[in-house]
Amino acid sequence: MPVVYSQIPKEQFRDLIPTFRNPHLVPLITKLTLLHQQIHGHGGTADRSGIGTPFRNLVLKHVAQADRVRARLTYNPDALELEALKIPDVDAALTAELAAVRDQDTLGVGDYKASPSASVVVPTSNFVDLPFKYDGSDDSGTVKLVSQLEHRFRTGPGYLIFQAVNEAIVQVSRVESRFSPAYISLYDSARILYSFQSIVGLALNFMGEANRVDVPESVLQSEQPSGGVSPNSIGESSGQSGTP
Repeated sequence: MPVVYSQIPKEQFRDLIPTFRNPHLVPLITKLTLLHQQIHGHGGTADRSGIGTPFRNLVLKHVAQADRVRARLTYNPDALELEALKIPDVDAALTAELAAVRDQDTLGVGDYKASPSASVVVPTSNFVDLPFKYDGSDDSGTVKLVSQLEHRFRTGPGYLIFQAVNEAIVQVSRVESRFSPAYISLYDSARILYSFQSIVGLALNFMGEANRVDVPESVLQSEQPSGGVSPNSIGESSGQSGTP
């Protein structure tokens, strides 16, 4: 019997699977969706000179937290050494915070040896729906489609990070482990780690104060008070004088 999906995702989420059997994928996708919201809600992504170090560090901390969840949910009964997310020591304060994240759980990112018992048979669960709408109808503002953010991303790095997180959300929803009653296979865990590492690479290479550039011509034509896409005052149309 075919799966009846709770929604039909659109645009950058068009390949997302919104309904599956494995409930353990939900907390992982929830972590990533929170990061999605933080990025599109951050005004700094409109700054064409670049995105500052504090927000870069925030992105890295969110990814580290998501990776901790990935490690805890990986089915690893032989306690194999799982490959860990690699974040270079680019900031002393950030390194200390990431170390605290790893130390939160000795079975998590700290030693990457999460090992649910191989002798326990997990009962098959019903299908679960993701708690967010990825079709553009999310009234909470948590999930936004690219078409709903026309003026948010004036900077390339912001858009790159945003889309990398979106791709990670889609990737997690499509793993074969979605048919499992619980946990994530070692193979799927490695694939998810790859998408997380891509986010880290983009953040380190395109975000932070060292990557800022000077933008002396900072006002786009579309942002001009007259002649742009938005009126300058109430009752005024673009490119026209105000109505007396």
